[in-house]
Amino acid sequence: FFSLKNIKIVNNDILTKTEVKNLSNINTGKNLFSYDIEKIKTNINKSKYIEYVKVKRRIPNSIIIDVKEKPIGCVLKDKGDNYYYVSENLCYMDKVERENIKSNCIIVKSDFSIK
Repeated sequence: FFSLKNIKIVNNDILTKTEVKNLSNINTGKNLFSYDIEKIKTNINKSKYIEYVKVKRRIPNSIIIDVKEKPIGCVLKDKGDNYYYVSENLCYMDKVERENIKSNCIIVKSDFSIK
């Protein structure tokens, strides 16, 4: 009974569903009640992109992970063609490859380099 069959991830935009699932460290097949919801939240909250997360069990066989990601303020491009996500409050989030930059992001060229 209560074997986990569905992991539903909602409201993700920056992180892929696979990335969120991997962060959660949960897998189908185990008993739905064998997972510690707070531990799942803690695991997902380790990501630089997550503002907060809600995790709910749905009887008989599902877990729903609802993420709220930190908004990306812009992308900084340095002298060396490196790109960096910066949050709305101007905190470094992560280095990103040019081809993975979200289409709605503003790219700001800057005269700096990180070594």
